[in-house]
Amino acid sequence: MTLELREKPALRELPREIAEGVWWVGGCLASNAFEHPVHFHVSAYLIIGRDKALLYDTAPPSLWEQMARDLDKLLGGRTLDYVVPSHPEIPHAGNLGKLLDKYPHAVAIGDLRDYHLYFPDHEHRMSIVPHGTTLDLGGGYGFTILDEIIEDLPTTVWGYERKQQVLFPVDALGYGHLPQSAESAGSVESDEPVHRAGECALLSSELHHPPRLDLAIIIPMMEKNSANPEHEAAMAAAMNNWLAQTWLGAYNGHGRYKGTIRISTDPELTVAEIEKWGSHPHFVQIMLNPFVGGLFGEARFWPVYEAAIRHKLAVCTHVTLQRPGPALQTIYGPPTYYIENHGQFPLVYAAHLTSMLCEGVFERFQDLRFTFVEGGYAWALPFIWRMDRHWKELRREAPALKRPPSEYLRQNVSFTRQAVEESRDPRHLARVIEILGSHSIEFATDYPHWDGDYNAGMNFAGVSPDLKKKILGLNAVQKYRLEPTRPARHWSEFRFEIPA
Repeated sequence: MTLELREKPALRELPREIAEGVWWVGGCLASNAFEHPVHFHVSAYLIIGRDKALLYDTAPPSLWEQMARDLDKLLGGRTLDYVVPSHPEIPHAGNLGKLLDKYPHAVAIGDLRDYHLYFPDHEHRMSIVPHGTTLDLGGGYGFTILDEIIEDLPTTVWGYERKQQVLFPVDALGYGHLPQSAESAGSVESDEPVHRAGECALLSSELHHPPRLDLAIIIPMMEKNSANPEHEAAMAAAMNNWLAQTWLGAYNGHGRYKGTIRISTDPELTVAEIEKWGSHPHFVQIMLNPFVGGLFGEARFWPVYEAAIRHKLAVCTHVTLQRPGPALQTIYGPPTYYIENHGQFPLVYAAHLTSMLCEGVFERFQDLRFTFVEGGYAWALPFIWRMDRHWKELRREAPALKRPPSEYLRQNVSFTRQAVEESRDPRHLARVIEILGSHSIEFATDYPHWDGDYNAGMNFAGVSPDLKKKILGLNAVQKYRLEPTRPARHWSEFRFEIPA
């Protein structure tokens, strides 16, 4: 598989052969992001082996006529044998029924546990197979169904074609692009992940301004709380082992991927897991689930902080679904509506931060580096003003809180930018960052979720270029104590072998 990098990208159309026998099909849908109309690829991929052909994803029903024509042309009278939908969203599985009708001998394969609810007439042609299953297409072509690292839905699967070494990560590595009619195309900053005019059906390596990513900190979200601490610890251990073997191992020849150690809520089991992975060169932090039935300032969490400092690891917390019991939680219990859960992430974090301050966590563990992920940051400003004011009058009740809370906040705590609180005047956010401290905010997008930070004007309005560089990477480099980075250059830097 060889790609020629060009000074300026050539216009392309789908379908397009991206490797011998591997075709990119599908199309684009119009939407809005970054304050501009944009296109989003809604892709499917056809793999034609010597004996059999497989389609990964289906494209949405709005593109069915185009898909049908393209498949007829590419298959040249052959039938389609397998359809592997990545997950049951319309852009990815919406044409499954139409495909099975068009190709009577084709079989849908993958993690199809709930697909019969969407396509009841085709349930008898669905085959549920485990991750790691390889479909032999003949001539050396084989499609392996993989567990996903970035989950869209519980049944999401990735894929890997072994002969041409093509990885199919669904939405995880996608990007939008400006349509040719966008008059403002040239005004978009060069480091925003959008295409310029006329760049449909191009690979990122062919873009005149390719998307840039120096380092990525992976926070796996599969492991949930469990009523059985040993089961919870076993799930966390399995997740850490898998992450070490794949994204921090076999796929990480360039060393750009860093990982997060998942732990249980049992103190003894937790410390043992940290000790196991603490010396690994690519694990850089530990994650605590915020819904643990307690607050992070409690003494039962102190061994985690001690181990983190001993191994020079940061600690973070990331909102996640709660198990067992209701999936959605707030600081007072299960809510009625999702908006209640989602809107109160800052309140959950404020409760933990209050506990950590008043219990003296940052006084006891002065080298602790703690990050609140996916809870915004603007809330922290009025919160810490209030805490400082009350500390002056009530500090005798919290003897472990020896200094104004704002000093600990600046020294030990950071926040990710996502999900940003969108003020009516985006310049207000720049002022919040200035008061909190230029080191306190780190880059996060939450792409491709609906609440990701895609509004470029909101995110960086009023922010100086130097501060923008800190948010986009330098703050994280310093916090995680990483080596100075070099820019990503070429697709070949990311080639890897899937372990047998």
